[in-house]
Formats: sequence, C-alpha cells, structure tokens
Amino acid sequence: MNESQIIEYLQLFESYTPTVERELEKSKDSVSNYKSYDSGHIFYALLNYVQLTLNNREKLTYNYILSEKLFRVCREKEPNVASYFVDKILKQYCELDSNNPLEYHTIKAILNPVLAYYYYYLDKDYDNAQKYMIELLDSIDFLIDHGFDDGMYMKIEQYLNISKVYFNAGNHSQSAIYSRAVIKYLLSNEAETFQFPFSKILSFEGQYESILKSFLNGILFKAVGNTNIGNSLQNPYLSSVFDNLNISFNDKINSDLKNSLDILLLILDNKVEKGLEKSIKSDIFNKQVPTSIQHLILAALMNFQNVSELIPLDLKIVIQNYQNNELKFTPSNILIHDSAITSAT
Repeated sequence: MNESQIIEYLQLFESYTPTVERELEKSKDSVSNYKSYDSGHIFYALLNYVQLTLNNREKLTYNYILSEKLFRVCREKEPNVASYFVDKILKQYCELDSNNPLEYHTIKAILNPVLAYYYYYLDKDYDNAQKYMIELLDSIDFLIDHGFDDGMYMKIEQYLNISKVYFNAGNHSQSAIYSRAVIKYLLSNEAETFQFPFSKILSFEGQYESILKSFLNGILFKAVGNTNIGNSLQNPYLSSVFDNLNISFNDKINSDLKNSLDILLLILDNKVEKGLEKSIKSDIFNKQVPTSIQHLILAALMNFQNVSELIPLDLKIVIQNYQNNELKFTPSNILIHDSAITSAT
C-alpha cells in the first residue's frame, strides 16, 4: 500500500468514525419529517418508546450510529472499514446485559439487522446472516409484546430478509415459508402468524399500498430472476408462496389487485387459457397492480397461441402503454403491438 492509499484509507476512518454529539444534533431536526418507517424512523420510534424506562439514551444512540456507519460502508463495499465497525459492534454486543431485558432486546434490535446485512451483502456468509435475523425476531417479539407496536414493521421486513437469505443460499422451500407468511398477513384481515392485524399500525394514506407493492415486487422479481427454479410460467417457488392462501382479503385490497392475483394463480396452476380469458375481461395493467404481477401475466399472454388475435384492441393499447411507461421497452422490444396501436398511441 503506497502513501496515497494509506492517506485515503485513514480519511475513510475519519469520515465514518461515530461522533454522537454531531450526528445527534443533525438527526434531531429531521426526525419529525419521516413519513415512512425506514431504519432511522424505527430507531427514533424505538427510542421514544423505551426512554421513559431506560435512562441511557446516549448508549442507545451510539449503538444506532455504529449500525448506520457499518451499513454505509457495506453499501459502499469497503470491507476493511466494515471489519473495523463489526469489531466495535461485536464489542457492544458482548457487553449486553440479559438481566436488563428491555435494554438488551432494544440494542439487539438496533445491531442485529446491520450485522445480518454485513454477513449477507458483503461477506456472503448466509449462515451468520440467518443466525442474526432469526435471533432478531425474538427481540422484536419481546418489544411488540411489551407495547412497541411499530415493531411490526421491523418484523415483516425481517421475514422478507430471512426469505432472501434462504433463497440466495438455495433453500427455496424455507424461503417460501417466510414469504408466504408475510403475503398472507398483508393481504388478509387476520393476525395470521403475527400479533395483530397490520391495519392497526398504518399511519398515513397510501402507506399500505406502498408496502404491499414493495414486498410483492421483491418476492416475484427475485423468483423469476432465478433460472434455477423454473421459468416464470412454471415456477414451483411462486406456487408454494401463493397457492391456496385461503384468506379473506382486507378492505384495502382493490378489485384490480384481487383479479390480478386470481389470474396469477391460474397461470401458476398451468391454467393459462383461463387466465387469459380473465385477463381480457379485467383491467389489471394499471398502477393499482404491482408491476411484478403485470409482468408475469404479460409473459404468460405472450406464450399463448394466437394471443394477438384474441386480445381486443383497447387492451392491446393498454398493454403497449404499460410496456412503454412501466417496463421502459423500446419500440423494437414491444411484445404486443400492431399498426392500429401505433396510430392510437
């Protein structure tokens, strides 16, 4: 390592080393502006929840800042700097006192996600990533059971994260179990495997739709992007996630989304012709339906014989607009089109 590299490396540490006072001051002004439950908002929600019982606000904040520093250097793929922060975090981890369960589970809820992320994203150590995620669920459950309702956001996110780790490790059956649990929970009126209905913790208009689309897209695109588990039309992973859900949809599920899920299940069950018939009668190529579901249904239509003759012109126009606006296809890549559509659009 030459002199310039050493200087650059030292500058990284200077940039990333936590300074509680500086970061605390910077964060105080912006916390009230959070409208979604990202990691920063969850931390402050958690801090507000426990501060009446725990007096050590600085300790909690220091651990949060450490976790944010590690997350940042992982995203920037700086393994040496990441190792530095992992060592610091593991030292904090060893000092946890299980005789103080509220502080114990609060700090683990702060540190475990980023440790799991480090092992998953930067170290490719799926066993350790899984270990910290599974362990995290116990801490989240403790906090939820003791009144921290916002922990439910953390719980469903961790279920999806665990699913990703299992998926990337090649354990698709275990991955599907966690994905299915979240899908059933978000689509239904029930608590399912969770403590209470999701609707209890919605805080602003449109939040539910945003979260549902995000998770559905994450699951579906992850599955169809993997060539080892079958193509998009014969995908055993997706079948195990969506087949026979046996739930009552909650009142936030719009009719277009219900129809698209019905069509998706028909396609996964190799009933493509019935899916096509329902597609023609349904308006599913719109912003109410997650892009991933539209993509799978469109792929199924493209593989059906004489599809261009069966689809009416108005639906062809809708599909072409979807391919242009959502999939960003170039004119040469458009899958369903003809001269009538070109002139109409």
